[in-house]
Amino acid sequence: MGSPLRVAVLGWSDTLAEYGLFLVMAYLTREMEINFRHAAAIVNLFWGFTAILPVPIRFLRNRKRIPDRWMVLVSSLAYVLGLGFLFFSTLEPKDKKTTLVYASLPLISLAKSGYVVSLQKLISDEMGSLVNSVIHCSVGIGVTFLVNIIGLTISYLVKNWSTRFKVPTLCMVIATLIFLTGFGSYGRERTDFLTKLFDMVQKLLTKVIEFVSTVLDIVAKIAFCPLRLLCCCFAKKTQEQSQQSNATISRIEETKFIISLFPICLLGLISSLGNTYFLEQAYSMKQKIGFFKVPYVLLLSMYKLANYLFPKLYFDTVDSYIPSCCTSLKKVLNRIGMALSLLCALLCCVIAAKVERKRIDIIVNKNICDPNKITEPVDMSILYLVPQFFLLGGFYGLAYESIERFLKDHQTPPSLKPYMVDSAIGVFGLGNIGSVFLVYLVYKFTSKQVWYLFVSILYQPKEKPTTTSNQEGGEEQEENLWNSLKKLAKKCLT
Repeated sequence: MGSPLRVAVLGWSDTLAEYGLFLVMAYLTREMEINFRHAAAIVNLFWGFTAILPVPIRFLRNRKRIPDRWMVLVSSLAYVLGLGFLFFSTLEPKDKKTTLVYASLPLISLAKSGYVVSLQKLISDEMGSLVNSVIHCSVGIGVTFLVNIIGLTISYLVKNWSTRFKVPTLCMVIATLIFLTGFGSYGRERTDFLTKLFDMVQKLLTKVIEFVSTVLDIVAKIAFCPLRLLCCCFAKKTQEQSQQSNATISRIEETKFIISLFPICLLGLISSLGNTYFLEQAYSMKQKIGFFKVPYVLLLSMYKLANYLFPKLYFDTVDSYIPSCCTSLKKVLNRIGMALSLLCALLCCVIAAKVERKRIDIIVNKNICDPNKITEPVDMSILYLVPQFFLLGGFYGLAYESIERFLKDHQTPPSLKPYMVDSAIGVFGLGNIGSVFLVYLVYKFTSKQVWYLFVSILYQPKEKPTTTSNQEGGEEQEENLWNSLKKLAKKCLT
């Protein structure tokens, strides 16, 4: 096994672990019996910090010049510990489950952020020869497909929570051990004797040229010393002023660029729906279609498929049919990609609203006053959620690729160039965290446990119950809702 495959096996284990992490929301609400509001807060904070942490980790790596192999090793150990705590939480009583889960999620978030910073870079560095590149590409595509099939199969067949988390943990342990077998060879150049001899001669000639240029520079300084002193007397003050003004301008440009990224937070609010509210919709619907039981991870597969296909189809078409000389046209098309991602987000929310309205109509027809207290699945197929998960994946894939290309086209300050994409995705993650505060804000002002403010406004049932008592109760709930919304608006305005 070549060195690139030893490193790539960590990425494959990470892909398998994502299927277990996708079900964390169900684990919190079903197994640990945490209410939806707190479970959504935990999951959104986890994914939000996973998107934010690559920025400080990359800064730390660049500042301290930490090798990529050490970054990957520390991230792998943190991943093993995090998945291990998550697995052991399934074996402990309820009071200890919470502690282990709260300890596991930060470790997993830190590990995934470390992989974002260093894993792909280390794989690229290890693919030095053409043979390694061909082996990695050919094997990598097949293994990635196989890993996704295994993740789907495990999530569908295995119902025990301990087994669902034990399999990714064991795979990550094995992957870390495989990675350690070649740890000493990572980052080292493998060259023959002639190449080393050529490098030594080149370094020797470079040092000779540098020595000669230094001697000539000293001679020139001695020859033109009076003229240099005269110039320094007049130019010293202006140089200091120009340096200070340039430093001030660069700080202003950096601040303006960072502030311009914050509207991306709104996109994070939409992406947070997939890990929380959409999943809660899925858990309240029927999985069975005849004799076949649809797994929940089918929704994750549709999300991943769209996340890969949408940017692949659009940007590959742009790169193939638009000549490289038409840079201005490509910049415009990159911005159109962002508009298409927003269109996917809009369609996703509209379809989700229609599905939720249909679900609540079914609940109201059964004379259940509070939709949050329903325990049995609604008479609706889980396949109703496939379009919104598919569009959500397309939205995220197009938005991620569009942001990356936009920042590459944009003239950014040189000090921020290494952190451009990580900063944009980090601000994207702030939207996930912001959704937590949005839910708590709605809960505070409405004095009732609702899922989202938009759910309360948009997902009102079309048909009212026919009985007078239920009709009066519905009118009172509607009146209380609008009164709470008025209070919320007044407090926001004041």
